[in-house]
Amino acid sequence: MFHSVVLLYLSHQKRERVTQMITAAGERTSMEGPLACLSVEPGESEADVHSTLARRRRKRIAKAGYHSRNASLSCVLEKPAR
Repeated sequence: MFHSVVLLYLSHQKRERVTQMITAAGERTSMEGPLACLSVEPGESEADVHSTLARRRRKRIAKAGYHSRNASLSCVLEKPAR
């Protein structure tokens, strides 16, 4: 596990490698045991919190103030239908 903001401090090659590792891990999962990748990235006035489930699209699930202030959930995550 790592905080996605660390990617800002890595070289392009290392960012690509981390992305490849996460993608490869996601490809080894199933709907019964999915991999969720959460990221917190700079937004307009607050940080955007995104969730990417393996083999699915990325979506913003919350907005949060920097340094743990004013978090607000913007969607409800539900267990996928079988």
